[in-house]
Amino acid sequence: MHPKLRHLLNQHVVAGLHKQLRLQAVVGQRPWTFDLPTSTLRFGDDLAFATQVLGTESERSKTWLWSWANEESQMPPECVKAALKLRAIGTGSGIDELAAPQLPTKSVSAQDLALVATGLFGAGGFYRGPYEGGAIWLMLVDQRLAAREPIDAQMAIAHFTQAIMDLPITDHATAFSGYMQWLEWSFSRTAATALVAIDPAGRQVTAEFDAHHRLVSLTAAA
Repeated sequence: MHPKLRHLLNQHVVAGLHKQLRLQAVVGQRPWTFDLPTSTLRFGDDLAFATQVLGTESERSKTWLWSWANEESQMPPECVKAALKLRAIGTGSGIDELAAPQLPTKSVSAQDLALVATGLFGAGGFYRGPYEGGAIWLMLVDQRLAAREPIDAQMAIAHFTQAIMDLPITDHATAFSGYMQWLEWSFSRTAATALVAIDPAGRQVTAEFDAHHRLVSLTAAA
């Protein structure tokens, strides 16, 4: 993975997990359907969200195909705008994974790309819609999901800890500061390897890291 793409992933990964947990709570066990002409993702009879199509994943060839490069599916121009913006970012920044039409998923996963896209565009989450032989990856742009809900220090710690356990984070310090920025919590560096954030109730969260930016401790003041 290109170092710049890895940095973006580290920066947005925890907020991305936070959004996905909220999406799961909203959607529950409802079945999903997707209408390509309108780029609308529906869950059951009562939930519908506007989306952008990021791309498709092939389980047979183990490849990712960006939506703007998917000539067979004839994607409507309106639903590939986000993917085209990512291509422009990739071209301008030299990030080949964002600019190349197709790439092997062994080098970068579809989930990694969706996490980066969701973070860069302030989207409310993403959804993997499976079908025989692969899946379509959709970015949910509905503002109802993008709005932040207040959380406290303990929940932030729980989300950050889960992200470290479940997701490919290589720089915990960048991931922590990126999450605090997304939460809009004030934070500062108190030492060369420590960051302190303040939750909405004024409670202090201290994250300490080693010289390689790996988490050593994460605590909230009593």
